[in-house]
Amino acid sequence: MNSGLTLDLAYEAVVSGGTVAGSVDNAGDLSLLGTWTITGDYTQESSATLDLQINSASSVDQLLIGGAANLAGTLNVTLASGYTPSSGDVFEPLESVVAPGHDAHSVRESGW
Repeated sequence: MNSGLTLDLAYEAVVSGGTVAGSVDNAGDLSLLGTWTITGDYTQESSATLDLQINSASSVDQLLIGGAANLAGTLNVTLASGYTPSSGDVFEPLESVVAPGHDAHSVRESGW
């Protein structure tokens, strides 16, 4: 799944959608605007933060991971100004797709 590219994030980064053909190692503060797809693995170090926003019932910042997700650090999810979710609303801001060569236990979290 990994094309050999690894994007190392050590500081603050704001990403407005798109795709990374490879893996990402986040050791900084990553803020998403829209949907960001990573075709390889995503590792979030214990020092890292991932910031996502719920804009409405049908609009959520998302991180879609094609490989394994190794999660530590902090996840910050905020509501857009003026938005109040309804009881029973379900949001999926983070998704790791079980890829060929990975098993159903490929999402590993620590501290979330």
